[in-house]
Order: sequence, then C-alpha cells, then structure tokens
Amino acid sequence: MQEQHNPRVVSLIASATEIVHALGAGETQVARSHECDWPPAVLDIPAVTRPKFKVDGSSRTIDRAVRSLVEQGLSVYAVDANSLKALAPDVILTQDQCDVCAVSLADVERAVRSWTDNAAKIVSLRPHTMADVYGDVVRVAEALGLAEDGKRLVASMQERIAAISAAVAGRDKPRVAFIEWVDPPMSGGHWMPELIATAGGINLFGEIGASSPWITWKDVAAADPDMILVAPCGYDIPVTLREMRVLAHNSLWQNLRAVREGRVFVADGNAYFNRPGPRLVESTEILAEVLHPDVCDFGHRGTAFVQIYQNCNIFNDGAFDDFREKKRRDDHTLPLKHGEPLLFGKNRDRGIQLDKQFRPKIVELGNGVTEKDILVHDERGPIGYLAMLAELAPPHFPLPIGVIRREQAPTFDESV
Repeated sequence: MQEQHNPRVVSLIASATEIVHALGAGETQVARSHECDWPPAVLDIPAVTRPKFKVDGSSRTIDRAVRSLVEQGLSVYAVDANSLKALAPDVILTQDQCDVCAVSLADVERAVRSWTDNAAKIVSLRPHTMADVYGDVVRVAEALGLAEDGKRLVASMQERIAAISAAVAGRDKPRVAFIEWVDPPMSGGHWMPELIATAGGINLFGEIGASSPWITWKDVAAADPDMILVAPCGYDIPVTLREMRVLAHNSLWQNLRAVREGRVFVADGNAYFNRPGPRLVESTEILAEVLHPDVCDFGHRGTAFVQIYQNCNIFNDGAFDDFREKKRRDDHTLPLKHGEPLLFGKNRDRGIQLDKQFRPKIVELGNGVTEKDILVHDERGPIGYLAMLAELAPPHFPLPIGVIRREQAPTFDESV
C-alpha cells in the first residue's frame, strides 16, 4: 500500500467493500451496509443501513414489496443518518446504478444534506460493463489515495480473465440461459453477457451494458438453451434451491431440454455474478467450469455452484407437500368434476373466475359472489377453456386434479 493518511471509509455497497479490501485497505473501513458480508471480517464492522421490507419472503413476495416501494417513489433502503454522521467519514462509497440493488446516491445525499461540519467525499459507482467495473476499481483506489494499487488490481483481474478466454478459445459454444431471478423470471444484463462470452458460451437473453431483462418461461422454452445457470441476486445456493421448488410444477420448465438432460446449474448469486467487483473474475471461472468442465477446473464445483437434476432429492424436497398433506392439499388443489363449479379450499369457499381480459383469477365466495359466478368445469369445452386451465399452476393457483379433457374416439381395435 502506498504511504498516505488513512481516510475513514464508509462503504454502502457490497462490491465497493470488496474493492476496498482487495486493495488492502480494509482497516480504513468504519461502517458498511447490511448487505456487505465479504470478506467475513467486515461483519464485525457496524452496519448503518437496513431494508424497508422483509427479506425472508419468497422471490415473488420480495419482488412485489420492492415494486410497491418503487412505484410509490419511496426508497427501498433506510440509512441511519445519525450513526453515519457520528462516524465522521472522509469517504462514502455508494452507487447510482440501481435503486433496488443497494443504497442509492439519493439515499446518501438525503442522509448527509444537513451536515455542515464534515466534508465527506461521496464516490458513487455506476457499472454497466466490465470496462465500467475496472474504472470503478480505479476510482475507489484514487479516493483512498491508492491509485497505483488500483491499477495493479485491475491488471491482475484482466490477466486472469484473459487466461480463461484463452483456455476455451476455439471450442464449441453452448447456448446459455442465465437466470438472475426465479419468480418472476429475470435474466442477466450489464456485464453478464460479457462474462458468458469470455467463458466460451452464447448468451441468450440480455445485452451488454443494458439492464437485466424480465423474461417468461415461454421465452426460455422458445430459446431452448443447452445449459441453464440460476444465480439469483442476493441468494446463496440453499435459498435458491428452496425458491426453485415452484418450478417443480411448471410444465414449461420440466419440459426444457436442458432440464430433462440434467444441464441445470445453481450458483451462489449472493457472492458471485451480481456484485460488480473483484469476484467477477471468480464468476467467470464458475461459468467456464459449467460450460467447459473438461478443460476448466478452478475448484468451484460443489462450493460456488452445484448441478441439479429433475429427480434431485434436494431440489424436489418438499415440492409436493402442498398436494400430499391433508392439512394443506384442500387449499392447493382444484378438484375437476364435469358440470360442477371450479371451487376449492377446505370449505369450498374460493373459486375461479375470468377477469375482463378473460384471464383466470381467484375469488372468495361472499360479498355478492356466489357459486353461480364461478366457472363450471366442462370436460368437452372449447380450446380456449383448456388453455385457461393450463394457466392454473402453482404457486399462484391451485393445481387442477381430475379429468381435464374427455374425447370420444374409437379404440385401436375398433379402428383397424
């Protein structure tokens, strides 16, 4: 490290914290965000931020909570302004790339706008490509008085990534679907298409430097990927496997060629891929191991990523409990009986209606809603009705059980 006056540093974004420590300046950090967890020593540093929503819900619950806050023009995170001021930082590291990924520049500016006795330098990162990531490393280093150390760190990262690219050069390139969020599904943008290309793959969704795109499982089925890598932002492997249980009942997912052939991989999305810092190098190594295991072995298999199969006991553990256990199945299954309304629940007090766009929705009986307002099952109904039944899939609808379609046709013996 270069000779200098050590500044007091507050890092409010996990990637910046990793950059500070990769520069060998960990002792300068006096506070962190609640998401900063690497290297492990940072957990002993006080956190001065918190989320404004419960982070222990399902993927869809978290998505709805975040969308609700953003739609109201509210911040997703809270900054403890009093604690921040008391720490008297010289440098505050934050970001203005994504309002839902971490504490934003606006959050920090609101927290320090009343300060009159401290001129903390705010360094806001906005990475969209690998070039931006390298530039941010240098900017953080300069803010800490470590410009040369920053240049050396960037050179080391570039050298290691170039070695990966050379190792897979000239090989067949598998087509990859990278899944950054499970429910609803999102793929990776920004630097992810670059990493996939560097690791010897073809990225199917998302563009370099652009925001991560929302997709559908129909999009994935149409693209027919050779391999699927699931690494949700903020989720480690055990949490991701838990969240993926919703896919056990998704026919589109189950019929994907990559799923049937056992080429689905789950990686630690909290540690890798989604943090634009030094460990994007390890993220590229993981991709290379997944795509080209015969020539790339960096020791990440089993720790940073795992391979799962359709009949995997861990992946499917508990996946069918909603339909098997007596206390739960009435609320999660929809008995199909010809000529009877589509009702479910222990007291048969919920049913299926069509909204104004002719899409299925769940309604509760009462408050003017009676059985006469509920769709009636028709085993010989039109194709449109069958398409509607196909949309009734967990976890958002009960699972239809019974005869969906009945056709009168001659048997084989009768037809020959």
